[in-house]
Amino acid sequence: MTTHTEAAEAMAEEAADHLQAAANAPSPDEGLSAAADAVIDTTHWFTRFFETLTAGMTWSSLLLQIFAVICAFILGWWGSRAFTEWLEKRRPSADDLGVVNHIKHLAYGLLENVSFGLIAGSSLALAAWLIVTLGDEPSRSLVICRIFYSIFYAFSVLSVVMAFVQASIGRSIITRGVQRAVTVIFWCFAVLQFFGVLSDLVDYLDALRIPIGKGDMTVWKAFMAVISVLLTLAVANWISAIINQFIQGAQNLTPNLKVVLSRIVTVLFLILAVIIGLGTVGIDLTILSVFGGALGVGLGFGLQKIASNYVSGFIILLDKSIKIGDLVTVGGFRGKVVEINTRFTVVRSLDGIENIVPNEAFVTSAVLNHSYTDEANTQYVAVTIDFNADVDRALAVMLEEVSRDRPRIVKGRKPWAYVDSFGDSGINLKAAFWLADPVNGSVGIKTAITLDIVRRFREEGIRIPYNRLEVVMLDPHADDDAPADVQPKGSSAAV
Repeated sequence: MTTHTEAAEAMAEEAADHLQAAANAPSPDEGLSAAADAVIDTTHWFTRFFETLTAGMTWSSLLLQIFAVICAFILGWWGSRAFTEWLEKRRPSADDLGVVNHIKHLAYGLLENVSFGLIAGSSLALAAWLIVTLGDEPSRSLVICRIFYSIFYAFSVLSVVMAFVQASIGRSIITRGVQRAVTVIFWCFAVLQFFGVLSDLVDYLDALRIPIGKGDMTVWKAFMAVISVLLTLAVANWISAIINQFIQGAQNLTPNLKVVLSRIVTVLFLILAVIIGLGTVGIDLTILSVFGGALGVGLGFGLQKIASNYVSGFIILLDKSIKIGDLVTVGGFRGKVVEINTRFTVVRSLDGIENIVPNEAFVTSAVLNHSYTDEANTQYVAVTIDFNADVDRALAVMLEEVSRDRPRIVKGRKPWAYVDSFGDSGINLKAAFWLADPVNGSVGIKTAITLDIVRRFREEGIRIPYNRLEVVMLDPHADDDAPADVQPKGSSAAV
């Protein structure tokens, strides 16, 4: 009996709590009233804000400030154009390499980007001083000058940031869409700072927690982490580019070793940039262990081929089996190695076709390297002479022509001529010679030698045979009385 009474009392108390909550819940009318109050408060805030800004401003001060802003804009536009033309005359050529020229390019680009903001802002500051000094206007009334002064210098800061990011990361990544996104975000923060609500927004975002592991991650901290990582990556990319110029300029390093060192430097700086960028905002780096485990699983299952290509790229660079500039044949494709990337190698044929070959193919399959130990290769010129021609004299003529002093032919190695085979119409002869740079093609030199051999054969009376085709026309009515099994079928001509 007592148990049933206690249960009934608990149910009664729970129902009373629900009724109290329903009574305390705001009605729809109360919600609309709260929204209207919020709009009214916001309107009053903006009204007080603009009243504070325009306090003490007169019509004469307003007109003078508008005129000063227009003059500052015109001076900034004209001065930046003149300054840019002056810099262009002194800018180093794009083909000039070296750390000094790289820094000059960066400095000139920064000066070009900030010239408008600095000239316009400085001109407006001078105009504001003249308005206060000569026009006897109070300094607190120069609201428009202060606003546009901040805008001009904010534009300069934005130009510096964009120029630095483009120079560090590259224009191929920082596209126009990325520039517009960065510009919009920058001006949104500038407007929020101008109205004095940026700090409140930061506090609100910093209070929103993101459940990632055991770390104390917030939305604002994640946003600052992204910005910090991007900036440190830009700095790391710029520093690695300077170091890579030192490496590329070293005369005692092989091309393969230069590529290896450049990639190692780039990867190390990128890793340091991520670590420093995350550490500067107070993010616990142990959170990255989760992503590291996921990456390991991905490499173990779905990214085996990609990982193999990356490892193979370093192998072929370190063991020097394939070098930039080698003439190779891989997968039936013959061409010059023009680029060895981390994942693939670019092989370009003489007709300009480029073959993208995975690096694993150079490690796991047979590759013909025509210039592994020696760049010089044997090239052949084939000619057919008549059966009645003087073979000894023809071989002597061919040997003389390939032995002549010609460009690109190796002089220290003797050429030779020989009988290759007997053909249907004549005797096939060949002459062989050593070409110093077959990677640049052999069609031109072969054509020149063949033309000289043909000219000499004509002078020596050595005939070059050609096939003859004799066609015999048969009379279709001549064999009407012949048996059916010997009559021609389907055609009235025989060859």
